[in-house]
Amino acid sequence: MFDFFVFYRYSSFLEKQTFRNKPAEYIVFFVFGCVNFLLAAYFLGLQFLSSCVSTMMLYIWARMHPNIPFNFLNVFEFRSCFLPYFMLMLIVLSGYDPTMDLVGNLVGHCYYFLVEIMPNIPETEGCRYLTPPKTLVDLC
Repeated sequence: MFDFFVFYRYSSFLEKQTFRNKPAEYIVFFVFGCVNFLLAAYFLGLQFLSSCVSTMMLYIWARMHPNIPFNFLNVFEFRSCFLPYFMLMLIVLSGYDPTMDLVGNLVGHCYYFLVEIMPNIPETEGCRYLTPPKTLVDLC
């Protein structure tokens, strides 16, 4: 249930804020994540990938909106950029296997790097690897 809540909340935030009026880019983001999760599931033997998807959504939202103040149970106060790491720490301290959350954070980081960082590096300026195809843009 918690993974579904995190997925719904942060996916809707991403749809309304980051990918507003860019449905083709949102589809490419989601397909990129799903393909990488299927590869990770094959090589790591993962069975249920809901935690990976929700963690990826949380990671991308936190990277796109890093300065939002976040309060956890009125005990911990921090900025939203630390939220994925805080959730990972809670999973480890609870005794659960953090593999799926690590995979979700890694795939989210790869997407963020390819879309936000790589085009701004002087050597690779203007290179966009995850642009949606024109047919998908026209369809959406």
